[in-house]
Amino acid sequence: MSSSKSTVEALVNALGPGARSRAMMGEYLLYWRGRVVGGVYDDRLLLKDVPATRQARPDAPLEEPYPGARAMRHLAPPRDETEAQALIEVLEEMWEQVPAPRPRKR
Repeated sequence: MSSSKSTVEALVNALGPGARSRAMMGEYLLYWRGRVVGGVYDDRLLLKDVPATRQARPDAPLEEPYPGARAMRHLAPPRDETEAQALIEVLEEMWEQVPAPRPRKR
């Protein structure tokens, strides 16, 4: 089952200008200020399991986005502006803990 585009668009709109998504094999990668921080898999918001995510959401279950993949933290998508702001704070803390994109070869 793949994620719906409307779910991803709602998430990106709730997070504001720092967020963007990219379709990847029926699912969507989630970028925060140019770095991959997680994705939407089967309409589930999964964030990378880095120290900032573990500290901010220790009760969030670990789930695989697809069989054999590294487990990620499953968070509920924001339902209102307050929840969106809380998620933005987590993304800001995560930003330094995820790798910067590699430069493309030309």
